[in-house]
Amino acid sequence: MMAFHMMGQNARRKILPDALKNGVGTLLMFVVLNILSQPDYLRVTMKALATEGKVPSALAESENPLEFLVHEGGASSVIDAAYRFARHEKGADVILFGTGNADHLKSNTQSILSPPLPAQDVQKLYGLFGHLEGVGLDHSKTAAGGGRRTP
Repeated sequence: MMAFHMMGQNARRKILPDALKNGVGTLLMFVVLNILSQPDYLRVTMKALATEGKVPSALAESENPLEFLVHEGGASSVIDAAYRFARHEKGADVILFGTGNADHLKSNTQSILSPPLPAQDVQKLYGLFGHLEGVGLDHSKTAAGGGRRTP
């Protein structure tokens, strides 16, 4: 059981290869954090990361820093992209999400069952965020909300 999301990909290098090699099943959690479902939180975080030199300044200047994921043939939303990104990660066996909303259950399941994101989108996510650590895992922001979708 591990945290894994578009902006927190360390498990790809540190855990998933050994799990695959040893036949250990995996459960990915925190796939959709508040940072991905709350646009204001994402913008503030991008500005802070850009100031620290951890992401390109263009992301800090964008109203929707992850808009490149939503396009014809790509994701229908950032949340859809988040679920598809994690679901199709090599070594991912189970994608954990929680909701009390039937519409969210349906859309989350639909995302998980959808094909992988386009390869160029995945490569861009690797390049932009593959080096980040701890982004979006702020306890006060995630404790109640991993997996939520905004209305």
